[in-house]
Amino acid sequence: MKSRVIRVSARNTVTIRRIMMRQSMAGRIVSGSKILPQPQRDIRIAAGEIFCFERRSEWQIIQQAALGKPYAAELLLIGQSDIDAFAAQSPAPRTFAFHTRPDAAMAAAWQKLAQAAEPERADVLHLLALLDAQGWRFSQGETLSATEKLERLLAAQLHLPWTQTQAAAALGLSTSTLKRRLHAEHTSFAVLLRQLRMENALFLLMGQPISVGNAAAACGYRSPGRFAAAFKQHFGFLPSELQN
Repeated sequence: MKSRVIRVSARNTVTIRRIMMRQSMAGRIVSGSKILPQPQRDIRIAAGEIFCFERRSEWQIIQQAALGKPYAAELLLIGQSDIDAFAAQSPAPRTFAFHTRPDAAMAAAWQKLAQAAEPERADVLHLLALLDAQGWRFSQGETLSATEKLERLLAAQLHLPWTQTQAAAALGLSTSTLKRRLHAEHTSFAVLLRQLRMENALFLLMGQPISVGNAAAACGYRSPGRFAAAFKQHFGFLPSELQN
């Protein structure tokens, strides 16, 4: 997957109960703030700060709207090939909840990426070098697990009425083999498909003007009502609460 920039916003303050970062990500808060509840002390990321999330890390997130303004952020979803192109052999110190107030060089690098229709690899690598100087480095790629292979297959066509048998065939596996491999990785086809659909819906609703009905259809739901109920059960709030 190539690196790409998306913009997200939410009218109200919302608490996302749990979400997995399927792809390594850097972001900048434009307005509002982001809070990551922690046992000892919450991590607060303020407007203007740049933050990083490691691929496959899971978080509870409070996206806090500002007074009179929505929560808004720019996100750089970083392709693993770009990370691997930058990474050296020896790992650098890394914190899973990294955030920083950017200096002039990092702010300029971010602005160039955020304004590009398609980020250039050289510009992504330059940002990675600046983050590395601050003590953050994303993990290099590893052999894809059964879960990640299935994620990539499903994520490309979430509107389809997938069955486990269809997915297994597309991956060149028997249904029983896929089920066994997913069980060994502590998940199942139904759980993973629901998670991917809900996560995709979250980004759709925060990233562009779209009706709840169209978001539902894009994520494989025929009934907007059933979609809204599933969304609330998963995240703890209705999809309409995100819309500006």
